[in-house]
Amino acid sequence: MSGYIAKFDRISRNHNVPALSVSGSPDAIAEQVWQFARPKCASRDIEVVVDMEKLTGTIYAGMQVAGHFSLEPTNA
Repeated sequence: MSGYIAKFDRISRNHNVPALSVSGSPDAIAEQVWQFARPKCASRDIEVVVDMEKLTGTIYAGMQVAGHFSLEPTNA
């Protein structure tokens, strides 16, 4: 199982978001980011898309982009 540190540019209007340790498949990582982002977004229609080739992801809240994140591999 691969581990990563997700570093966020923002989540919704919050630009001071701490990094999050995530691991597993792309779907598992998306679920972990979704759980982390959900309370930070006013919208309840949240979707997380992970691109493992680019090691990036996007958080959508409704029809709007609510943030981006990068994934940095951990050495653990």
